[in-house]
Amino acid sequence: TFTYEKKSFKHTLVITKPNDTEINSAFETAMADDLLVSSAEANFILPTTRNGVSISWKLEESDYAYIKGTRVYVTRPKAGSNDEVLKFTATFKYYEITKTKEYLVTIPAYGMEEIYKHIDNAIAGISVPENIADKLDLLFVSGDVSFKWTSSNTNVIVVNNTNKTVTVNPVMNETNVTLTLAVEYDGNTYENYKTYTVKVIST
Repeated sequence: TFTYEKKSFKHTLVITKPNDTEINSAFETAMADDLLVSSAEANFILPTTRNGVSISWKLEESDYAYIKGTRVYVTRPKAGSNDEVLKFTATFKYYEITKTKEYLVTIPAYGMEEIYKHIDNAIAGISVPENIADKLDLLFVSGDVSFKWTSSNTNVIVVNNTNKTVTVNPVMNETNVTLTLAVEYDGNTYENYKTYTVKVIST
């Protein structure tokens, strides 16, 4: 009943429950295999409704993913590890009828090519001059990648990786020094990743 300009009007709204065939069809559409991605390398959203059917989710405990709200936060396994398979249980509800279904989502481990690409992107920020006299600046950290340097001639170029300092000692004659770069990333060390040749000139 509603009132407009001191007049009352009565309206009856009749909601008809779908028949069994319609209900089964709604569930069949909502519970299709394509409801959830089968593989994910990044965070993704969980659907909460489909075809009028409400959906809630639970995730079996995992070290590589968790649910917050409707978003799944994903951490990919390290290179060399096995892929992680997440097990989700979806609960579907439609007109007081409830059904459940399990969905599996694979989180692929990083491949070595992805690791090397990430490291190469970090190394791109390194600039080592060909000729120096008494000073040399080296990069020791770039984002989540760390660098360690080894000098082929510690009488001329001394690198302290702990303190992240470089000392260039004076020379009488031009001297070539090879700097070898080791990379640390995600708990792994990649020795002899790249070399640089520096000419130290006399001053």
